[in-house]
This record gives sequence, structure tokens and C-alpha cells, in this order.
Amino acid sequence: MSYFVGRYLIARAKMRAGELAEYDVEQSNRRGVLFASGLIVGESLIGVIIAVIIVLSVTTGGGESPLQLVGPEFESTAGWLGLLAFIFAGLYLVRRVVTHKFDKEEALAMKAEQEQAK
Repeated sequence: MSYFVGRYLIARAKMRAGELAEYDVEQSNRRGVLFASGLIVGESLIGVIIAVIIVLSVTTGGGESPLQLVGPEFESTAGWLGLLAFIFAGLYLVRRVVTHKFDKEEALAMKAEQEQAK
């Protein structure tokens, strides 16, 4: 999917940014990386919180599934719901990257930084 999104970003950047197309694509990529990094950090924090809840439950005499709300018969439904949530999260990430508005001032600043580095 990233191949198609990348190709779309390049084509769209050439249409709307002209000679600054490279910087338009870079702006979109930065936005996507920032969003993905936030998802990774959030997932890590939730994992730690859930681990603490389980440890507290086990050490106080509770079960190993303190957050269980439904029985094992819900397993197949939960799998499908997880798949749908994953698909929607992926589509949302693509939408956030693709709908990024071009900022000409930021692109010119990026171009000036690149030229100074040379």
C-alpha cells in the first residue's frame, strides 16, 4: 500500500507544487512518520498499563484476565473486530498523509536548509 500512496503523493506534488514537489512529498512523509510514531508510543504505553493491571490482579489473588468482559465464545467476533479496527486505522493514517496541505513557506525553508548543508 505504501508504494501506491507514495506514487500518488509524488503525482499530486508535481501538480500542485511544481519545482517544490520534492519538498511537498517530504512534508507529507514527515506528517505520516509523526503520526505513526505516536501510534507506536501509545501502543507501548497501553501495553505497560495492561501489564501493571495484570500483575496487580495476580498478586492480590485475582485471575490472569482482569479485563475480560466476555467469554471465549466472543473470540471469533473479536478477531474480526480487530481486523476492521486495523483496516480503519490504516486508512485513517493514509488519509492524514494524503490530505496534508502544501505549505510553500515551509518548503522554501527546507530548500534553503538543504542548500546550506551542501
